[in-house]
Amino acid sequence: MCNIIGYLREHGHETFAERSFCATDALILSQLSYIDWEGIVPERKRGAYGCQMRELLGIGKEQQMVRGSLYGPQNLCLVSVCANSRRFGEVKMFAYSSCCKKNVHLQFAALSFLIPDEKICVVFRGTDETVNGWQENFSMIYRDPVPAQEMAAKYLEEIIVANSHNRIVVSGHSKGGNLAVYAAAKCSRNLQKHIGRVYNFDGPGFSEAFFKDDGYKSVADKIRKYVVPESIVGIFLNNEGKTFMVESAGHGMMQHDPYRWEIIEGRLKRAGKYNFEKRKQGELLNDRILKLPREDTRRLIESFFATLQKRGVADITQMKLEDSLAVLRGFAGEGIYNRDAISVLGTLIVYFVPAHMHGN
Repeated sequence: MCNIIGYLREHGHETFAERSFCATDALILSQLSYIDWEGIVPERKRGAYGCQMRELLGIGKEQQMVRGSLYGPQNLCLVSVCANSRRFGEVKMFAYSSCCKKNVHLQFAALSFLIPDEKICVVFRGTDETVNGWQENFSMIYRDPVPAQEMAAKYLEEIIVANSHNRIVVSGHSKGGNLAVYAAAKCSRNLQKHIGRVYNFDGPGFSEAFFKDDGYKSVADKIRKYVVPESIVGIFLNNEGKTFMVESAGHGMMQHDPYRWEIIEGRLKRAGKYNFEKRKQGELLNDRILKLPREDTRRLIESFFATLQKRGVADITQMKLEDSLAVLRGFAGEGIYNRDAISVLGTLIVYFVPAHMHGN
């Protein structure tokens, strides 16, 4: 067994003609979306204008590439192994787009890859380390759609129109997986026919109304969701469709880290025995989230993040547990917030923050 870097060292000599594109490849490309490609990857939407991965070797922009990433050193290693491999060396990267707007709580990034077999993989970045990005994540509880989802749908349509002769794969990890599903579902029907597969790697779910939409129903059979046993991210909100549980070498929230996902014989390893009690805890927490009054939740989350920013916390790596607890104690003392909502938000913070600080 190995992880995605081990997979490349084992199968990197094989072209896509020799070993077909699979979920493991999609996970690798999804992970590359966490890198800052500004000024490195062309913005133009046509795959023919992309740059090959092997051209990235020795460009001397390592510091920029890991800026804003929770997986810095590992991502640099991944880029190097990809660029030096037969499998990914000739893959073209193009249409890099990144946007962050505090006034609307938007954090979005995407890029596309032209595979030598004429397939295009569109990938969306998950949540970065900005508090702005985390607020958008939490707002999914009460807001539908969030700004990044709308941008993802527009981006995917533009890529399909500009590359109409190519088969399209859509992918993303964490929030990026949610964006991949949303974008595919919101494409116009004549563009959806170009989509062959949608990979959602441990991404949050949606409102119940989303699954009743005709756009979702028309691509539902193309979606493959992968979750890990102990992470709450992949079971967050409502979920439907074909889901596979994969093995992770991590524990708790650290299972969400793609570098800890186990691969055997080139495929993501299906989870066997796992801690049912920990899985149940996550499911019960999600049930509590779904039962919260939307308005109470909105007020609490917006106040929480506004207070964090007043305390000078700009990104998740700066946030200390005492910051969060101080804010929550303040809410409880005011007595104007739904106490169950405070309890749920507090649990989520305790669950998410230490793991990401440790991972960074």
